[in-house]
Amino acid sequence: MSVWALGAMNTNDFFSITGIVAVIASILGWWLKSRLDSSIKYKYDELLELFKAEQKRSDVLLSERLTAYKALSEKLLALRRYCNARSAEIRCQSEFEMRTEGLAPEENISLLQHDDLIRR
Repeated sequence: MSVWALGAMNTNDFFSITGIVAVIASILGWWLKSRLDSSIKYKYDELLELFKAEQKRSDVLLSERLTAYKALSEKLLALRRYCNARSAEIRCQSEFEMRTEGLAPEENISLLQHDDLIRR
């Protein structure tokens, strides 16, 4: 064998080994990508479901809070009207000021009853 043939054999071996390593790397890369894609997709789906559940929970809480806010707002306005009317009676303000007699029956209750309604 000549040196040239030995050199060519080494080049052929080099290319064949490089080809084998490239094929193995491609197969391992494909396998790793498929594993990572499925685990990433699974994690993404899991996080998406958690996000959707949190959004639904938040929507329910916001609707309940809105209802509670409206009820509390009505009670506080009734208390305010009662306090203004009672203040007008005690201070003997203008005869055109609202008096407790002019309030609705559910507003013309004592301060303790207003407090009880607000606490509930």
